Amino acid sequence: GLIETVGSNIPRIDFLGNTKGALKLEPQRTNLITYSEDFSQSYWNKINTGYSTNSLISPNGTLTADKLIPTVGASNKVIYINPFSASVLTYTCSIFAKKGEYEGLLLGTGANGTFFDLDNGTIRANYISAPIDSSIKNYGNGWFKCSITISTSSTNLYIGANDNISTSLSFNADGVGGVYVWGAQTEQGSYATSYIPTQGSA
Repeated sequence: GLIETVGSNIPRIDFLGNTKGALKLEPQRTNLITYSEDFSQSYWNKINTGYSTNSLISPNGTLTADKLIPTVGASNKVIYINPFSASVLTYTCSIFAKKGEYEGLLLGTGANGTFFDLDNGTIRANYISAPIDSSIKNYGNGWFKCSITISTSSTNLYIGANDNISTSLSFNADGVGGVYVWGAQTEQGSYATSYIPTQGSA
């Protein structure tokens, strides 16, 4: 049930949904997010959202998952970056998430996105307008890979912990509860490929 990193020119076997395993073949992709696991970096802009680093065992079996903690009060609460180019292109954005005290996660841009339900592994609602596609996949141990496919240019990518009933970025948080996140990825293409870890560069 763990994500394993495989070196170059080594065949990858995918056991997700297949106990016998199958050869995993994918196109070449680049993760445009330069800090995919460390949300404490100043690279990630924070609006009314705190964080706790290395708070939980991540899908690769290491203590590297961070916790997003919305601050007290009914104000917009997200972290965001701008990983997109100036041209209108199709991107797929994805992140691994696990419920904490809250079970909602927002993944979206200024124009469209999705609220995900991390308790039931479902899509709760669209944010502003629907992306081209949204999906949530169960990776076991409470972890889900949430992804959206969008067509956009030079727009912020928002990630936000959300309470258990709201479909808004503004809700009354207690400053303690949150959602666990790990492995953020933005790639040019119409679907999410395997996770590509980054530590300071694309």
